[in-house]
Amino acid sequence: MLLTIFITWQETLLLIGVITPFLYSIYHVLTNRKLNVIKKSLWILALIFGSFIGLIIYWFYGRHGYNSVSNNEKIKSE
Repeated sequence: MLLTIFITWQETLLLIGVITPFLYSIYHVLTNRKLNVIKKSLWILALIFGSFIGLIIYWFYGRHGYNSVSNNEKIKSE
């Protein structure tokens, strides 16, 4: 039995608008050279399970790849 799903163009645009930031964030995590493998996997899990809150936290904090206070000071001084 074939299940037919009717999605209008408004719903399609809404889905694209919601899914695109998550897909781009996951792509950005995977290509971010400042993060090591463990941090990449943790940020991907945070994006998947943290939903919108994980997305916001990654873009404001995680994309910089901060390790500690000394690393923050080193980045600011450069």
